[in-house]
Amino acid sequence: ARAIQDAVDAAKRESDAVAARLNERIAALLKEQQQLQAALQAAPIERAQAIQAVQAEHRQQLQAEMSRLHALESELLSISSKLEMQERLNEVLKADRAALSAQLQRMLDEKDKSQAAITASYERKLTECLERISALES
Repeated sequence: ARAIQDAVDAAKRESDAVAARLNERIAALLKEQQQLQAALQAAPIERAQAIQAVQAEHRQQLQAEMSRLHALESELLSISSKLEMQERLNEVLKADRAALSAQLQRMLDEKDKSQAAITASYERKLTECLERISALES
């Protein structure tokens, strides 16, 4: 369970780091896009096409980073789900252990009562035998 929790924490840190980089990249791309759009309005056609190509490349990079972030989120959800299942299993095992312990204690108590009854019965029979032997000797 600790290893799973560590994996969840590591995946969350990685997801947070990717999200932070993604947010920084988005802000930088938006700023660059504004600059490129301003240049596009003042630039000749060839330059405008070059700027659009750079923008398209940036969009692709952004989409790749978004895909990576989604993959990390999915992994985090999967690990979290596994951790929850492990915790539920631990609870079930704990309850089973308690029930088995109580059942074993009842069985031990019954065994002790049975042994005490058998011992008392043997003691009575032994006493009766000794009394008969004493009576026969007299």
